[in-house]
Amino acid sequence: MRLILHFNMSETTIILIMLIAAAVLVAFVITICYSYKITRGMKEENRHLADMILKQSEEGKHRPLREAGLQEAAEQMQQSGSLPDEELLAQIEQQIEERRLYAAQDTSLKTLARELGLTQKRLNAVITASRYGSLNDMIAIKRVECACRLLETKPEWTIEAISAEAGFPSRRTFQNLFKAHTGVTPTQYRMLKTQAKTAH
Repeated sequence: MRLILHFNMSETTIILIMLIAAAVLVAFVITICYSYKITRGMKEENRHLADMILKQSEEGKHRPLREAGLQEAAEQMQQSGSLPDEELLAQIEQQIEERRLYAAQDTSLKTLARELGLTQKRLNAVITASRYGSLNDMIAIKRVECACRLLETKPEWTIEAISAEAGFPSRRTFQNLFKAHTGVTPTQYRMLKTQAKTAH
């Protein structure tokens, strides 16, 4: 009787151990599956995020220079509050010329200050204290300087084409401003430069 009871208890113990082992195994499998699902989801999310970043960087490469904004130049301008007016003016002139901001028809103190990363008050003070006197005169002079370069380097271009490229709203405005700043008309200026070249 004792032998039978002992055998039955051992069988019960074995069954119990097997049940516990099966439960642990099931729990382990569920944990592995859950971890795999989370890891896979994270990988897909990371891949999606990487694709978005790559797409944005590719789009950034093809954006126009004006939209891209020359971050480094803007940071320099923002840090230029302590610069002397002469140095700041030189930076402003450089950015206006390199980015051809003078050629835009909507150039105003507000838009120019935003483009250069300066306050309107600081920009206006620097330009007013300079040889230009005002933003309008500064833009006009930069357009005339551009037109002078084109008249010398693009002999095949018409006066109208040069006027438009330099940012003048009309040929008449171009003729008047050009003569006011140089003392001659665009056609006369081109002839004088051509004669000077042939003389050498």
